[in-house]
Amino acid sequence: MTILVSALCEDGLVIGADSMASLNLGNTNFVGVDNNKITTIDNTLIIACAGDDNLMSKFINFLNIFYNSIREECKNDKDIYSLPQKIGLQFAHYLVNHLQQMPTLLNQQILNKIATEGFNFSAILGFALNDNNHYLCKYDNRLIPTIIRNDGIWHTIQGSGQLVAEPSMHLVKKLLNIKRKPTVNEASTLVYWTIQHAIEVSSGGIGGDIKIKILKKDNNIYTITDGDIVEHTIAIDGLYTHIHQYKFGITDSQDIPTL
Repeated sequence: MTILVSALCEDGLVIGADSMASLNLGNTNFVGVDNNKITTIDNTLIIACAGDDNLMSKFINFLNIFYNSIREECKNDKDIYSLPQKIGLQFAHYLVNHLQQMPTLLNQQILNKIATEGFNFSAILGFALNDNNHYLCKYDNRLIPTIIRNDGIWHTIQGSGQLVAEPSMHLVKKLLNIKRKPTVNEASTLVYWTIQHAIEVSSGGIGGDIKIKILKKDNNIYTITDGDIVEHTIAIDGLYTHIHQYKFGITDSQDIPTL
């Protein structure tokens, strides 16, 4: 299982993931291999992937080679969908051509699965463009992009652990009292705590170190940094301690509220 959690912020964006990998060998599942699911390119692009490791590595390799040229092609396009659509379309052609040129049994199995089920992975992209704006985009297993809009829901969760992480996200939003698009600092805590809570309530398959990447705008310049995991851990431990104090204000003699 995988959890990818991202948030579009006033001053940038935040993407986080667990680092547990699941390997399928025949009929046997192996869980517990550490896996880095977040990659950055040229201080302008953050990529988080979930799903088939073979397809994910090819997607990242494709972006390492072609992202800057695709970005250059789209620099004058006014439609924000242009860049993610071209990435999805060109990667689909790149992948199919690559697999057809190397006709191994594994590659043929992947091609057959793509034809019937789509691409067995999903992804989140966070990027900055020439208009001094930042965007968050998610791809489904057909490589169809969806832009996370400024005027809509500002966060998204991808991966097989989505059903576990969704209620965790809503709980943490309430605990942090976040009711509108957050700052990068607020979102970093939100993303980290959401993944941590989802790991704690998960029956397995989600875990490992939590990784966070931040794209932040400062004086019209974007930079990518790692989230401070130690800082988040200390902050959340303090928040739990504060919440736990509530029980000391409740006594057995208090009446149960009635409607």
